[in-house]
Amino acid sequence: MNTTHIKEPTEKKEKLTATRLLDDLDLRDYFAAKAMQGAMANPEVKETAGARSEWAYEIADAMLKEREK
Repeated sequence: MNTTHIKEPTEKKEKLTATRLLDDLDLRDYFAAKAMQGAMANPEVKETAGARSEWAYEIADAMLKEREK
């Protein structure tokens, strides 16, 4: 199989971009992203992306509140 057209994700530029993204990501964003990932994986969810985003941050806020206990 010829894979010369496939771009390797280990290039220095891509690693730097990923690092910058992770530097800007706080725990609330991480939790929201995980909640959003789960919501998007469910084909039965019919809400708009905006509604899902709001829900995802509500979940993230609840998770942060639980961590404070």
